[in-house]
Amino acid sequence: MRDILEDVNRVDESGYDSCYLAMKEKDEVLALSILSDKKFDRYHLNEDKSLLSWAIYFRCENVVDILLEDKKMVQLANNKNPYYEFADALTEEPGFLLYMNSYSRIFDKLLRTEEIDFSKVVDACMYFINDRLSKKRFSCYPGFQNYFPVLSFYDEAIGKILEQEQLAKYEISPSQYFGYKSLLYYVVKYGTGEEFKKIMKSGIDINKQFAQDEISNKLFYKDDSRRGEDEWLLDNALTVSLGCDWIYPIANKEDMDFDKFYALIFNQKLDSKYALEAINRICYSKYPLKEELIIKILANREWPKEDIYNKTLLSFAFYGLNKAYRFFLSNPNVDVRTLTLELIHEYARKFHQEEHEQVIEKNEEQEKDIEELTMQLLETRHDRIAEEEKLPYELLIFDFCDVHDEFTKNIIEKFQNQKLADEIVMDSWWKIKDEMKVKIRPRLNLPSYRIDHIDKYILQDSEKNQELLVWAQNYTDRLIQEAGYLPNLKESVKIKEKTVTNS
Repeated sequence: MRDILEDVNRVDESGYDSCYLAMKEKDEVLALSILSDKKFDRYHLNEDKSLLSWAIYFRCENVVDILLEDKKMVQLANNKNPYYEFADALTEEPGFLLYMNSYSRIFDKLLRTEEIDFSKVVDACMYFINDRLSKKRFSCYPGFQNYFPVLSFYDEAIGKILEQEQLAKYEISPSQYFGYKSLLYYVVKYGTGEEFKKIMKSGIDINKQFAQDEISNKLFYKDDSRRGEDEWLLDNALTVSLGCDWIYPIANKEDMDFDKFYALIFNQKLDSKYALEAINRICYSKYPLKEELIIKILANREWPKEDIYNKTLLSFAFYGLNKAYRFFLSNPNVDVRTLTLELIHEYARKFHQEEHEQVIEKNEEQEKDIEELTMQLLETRHDRIAEEEKLPYELLIFDFCDVHDEFTKNIIEKFQNQKLADEIVMDSWWKIKDEMKVKIRPRLNLPSYRIDHIDKYILQDSEKNQELLVWAQNYTDRLIQEAGYLPNLKESVKIKEKTVTNS
């Protein structure tokens, strides 16, 4: 091995240089001697990795010390993730378990090196958390490798990363090497309670973390044509604490982590839109005391005076959560659009049928109370919508439902020529499905799915929504002209009289 010093830059038949070979043989003295030779090209890559990465892998502490002082070498190591060398050594390098303390000291040296991109540390933390879960599962089976020392190293490393001061001011980038999810997401989903306390204590910007999860969702759906625009499946660190994600969107009590959930949702720094998304998830959860939980959240958070409550109030109405509906509307900062109230009044009671014939249990008095309160609010509005003006919205909502749903009959029954009306409505369904590029999932006949589509394609202000409304209005005009519209005179007169009185 020492004969290699005769030609310090000689590489073997596989392209490995002398310093790499010395470290592989655990001859750290020789490796240091080679590095001290000014003729040696220390920036030669072995398997596309820098010597710093290999020094970490082979636990050569003194070599790591020398190379960390070389800024060009650190920059070269930054092209990969030097922290991943610990994970590789865990399973590949036989000496890892015998030299845990050495690897731990090298890990500390990397953490103290400011020149190493901090995103690499965060990336590695997410990987360690994820890989720890995998190795824990394997450790339970007899005959598999003993991973407990490895798990011990992961526990220590994750704890050290979560204690870093840089974590609080860390700028999240959507180009993470290990997935696009936020660090908070991984800690909530797979981390321990103690690790969760550490990340919350670090002062990390939780809204930036949630925003990172939003980026992840958009990139995920963009790359997966099967899911397209079904954003009702979006998950983030908060919804994960409810025990649900895009794979299993419906939460239940057994999977909820109440400690993490309460710590997040009652944090007044958390943007209200994320708290509302969690509340929407709870509305269609299997949690038996969901209304009590929702009211607890409503009562213990500050709600800004913004136009952000329409979807949540739709959820309360569609799921018959009377107390939550009334409680939230009693807050002076919570307002809801007239169109939202009209949709609640017109459709909420028709949307209680779940998939697989599971009926949401209702209390008739609660339904009546929601309807009563909605009508009281509508009577104070000057921008009521006449029945024929609701037809475009009915057509749009029809396209978010199963075409065989009983609700669709309500459109056809408003016309003299019901056969022609049926043909025009079906034509509209294919139009929106094929030309408007709105993803239709007829079998997902859940209220949560409909609520999401009503909010996204009707209530939200967007160029796409205006396009959809113009499209629906054209079909409405055709229905009225060709199929013989039968207006509800009683309802039309009532709205007309109210409009005249208000003016």
